[in-house]
Amino acid sequence: MGVLALEEEYEGFRFRVLFNKYGYTPHYAEHFVEGGSEKLLMADPHTRRSIIIYNVTTNEIEWEYPADGDAISANPHVARFLPEDIPEIGASRGSIVFADRLNEWAFVVPSSGKIECKIKMPEVRWAHDMLLSKNKDGFIVTDYSAQFIAKIDFKGKAIWQYGNFGPMAKLSMIEGKTPSGVHSNSYGGDYLAVRNSLPYGVFEIKDDGTIVQSIPRGRGTLNNFWCYAPHSAFRKGIAEDGVNLTVIGFEAGGGIIGLDQWQRPRWGVMKGFTDVGGPAYIPSRHGLTETTHVFPTLAGGVGAIDWSGAYSSRVIEILKWPKSNLSFLLAWEYDPGEGTYLDPPLDVMEYSEVTISLTNTGNSGIAGTLYETALPLILAGESKGAGWSAMPTSLEVGPRQTVRVELPTRGRSFLRLFLKRSDPQEIATASVVASYR
Repeated sequence: MGVLALEEEYEGFRFRVLFNKYGYTPHYAEHFVEGGSEKLLMADPHTRRSIIIYNVTTNEIEWEYPADGDAISANPHVARFLPEDIPEIGASRGSIVFADRLNEWAFVVPSSGKIECKIKMPEVRWAHDMLLSKNKDGFIVTDYSAQFIAKIDFKGKAIWQYGNFGPMAKLSMIEGKTPSGVHSNSYGGDYLAVRNSLPYGVFEIKDDGTIVQSIPRGRGTLNNFWCYAPHSAFRKGIAEDGVNLTVIGFEAGGGIIGLDQWQRPRWGVMKGFTDVGGPAYIPSRHGLTETTHVFPTLAGGVGAIDWSGAYSSRVIEILKWPKSNLSFLLAWEYDPGEGTYLDPPLDVMEYSEVTISLTNTGNSGIAGTLYETALPLILAGESKGAGWSAMPTSLEVGPRQTVRVELPTRGRSFLRLFLKRSDPQEIATASVVASYR
């Protein structure tokens, strides 16, 4: 059989279809090479309820293993190759770890279908993901129904655990520093963990269980991104000074976004999500409907799974990102006090237009000033000095009112917003949305 090799493009968003088969709904995929062939390891929890190895080069399913059991209907959601031997439990490198329908994590040898071992936790209600810990001394696990994330030892005993944490979905490893120590893809953590229901979020967690960052950060803070029913995320890049991206996929109507270290989107496909009269998943005009997984491809790009096939979900490799509308919360119900710059300045040179929407979310007035500069380089000592000019737009906003500023970006490098209470003695809060394309 030949290569599927189908490409589609919607409004400048182009992708290659790696896998699509009627009656197959993979929820997770790993992209790998074996014997000179491009392949996918996939987990289908809803239709086939199996683990699948698919040869992209020959367009053939090489191996499929059903996840038996009756304790849970929809598993496995994830299937991972074990990167090394775990002699403590008798699991071998290259075996596949997955959560079965007995609510146990099992290790299966793909060549024979032999189950090498299983790990159980008594409190599990819907076993979801399992990832070998960075220190190789246990596993990080998630449970969707019992709503916990934990690090467990090889006997299934919790080393640390967050309970009542919301429906926890997929995990990914953050590799950290290069041997030289100069480059890193970590913002202080070792893993990304995704919460799939309200309050939606992506968390960066250290191996000792410390949560070092959350997306979004929360009310009362600057620089937040709202997640729209995320189910997976991974860290892309290994650059200096934190110039990396957190790639997140959204189930709520489909979407993929790359966020920088300030939770500001740099590229991707996104739109809004409503929960008025019940949550509504609205299909994207870029051909996505429900994006259940994002993953790094063999070429170092972005792959995804979206449930947009004909009674199937499709595994795709992104070939071109569109020029699309992007937005984030520069401030979220934030009290600027006697005066605050909403930093870092907004870099707008790469975009065609930008809109600032300032909403007074409190009961007292907010006053602001928007500054602009054409200088392409702003050093710390110059951030308030030469090169910046105040724009004439009025940003006096009364309680529960909104003002919008729409600007072309030609001739502008950075924008900087200053906010303060109209009355220094009265608590005032504001939410600011920055949108650009």
